[in-house]
Amino acid sequence: MKRLFIGVSAMLLLFTLVAARQTAPARAPKGILRHTVAFNFKPGVPQSTIDKILADARATLPTIKGATNIVVGPQTSDWTKYKYGISIDFVSKEAKTYYANSPQSKRLHEEHKQYVEDEVVIDVFSE
Repeated sequence: MKRLFIGVSAMLLLFTLVAARQTAPARAPKGILRHTVAFNFKPGVPQSTIDKILADARATLPTIKGATNIVVGPQTSDWTKYKYGISIDFVSKEAKTYYANSPQSKRLHEEHKQYVEDEVVIDVFSE
């Protein structure tokens, strides 16, 4: 009986430690720059086109050096007029500058800007 208790206790401790390691940090490390774009598509843009644009962004953005934690998709808050968003963490301010000048970013912007009517860009630097 004592062995069973010790075995079960050890398993619970192991599961607790594994779960604790999987918890996300409470804040981003210093030096991270979070780039967020919230936007709307023009009225009349077909959902199939919207889906292709979002898929293109999801496929392209991870290929840019220094871009991490990329989220692309519909916006879920009722507090804003914007329906879609992109959020990217950059490892540094320099990585954000590299992104802005990268051929991938320029291509995404040039090919898809015709479908977007309204956007707001917010960059937050973690200190």
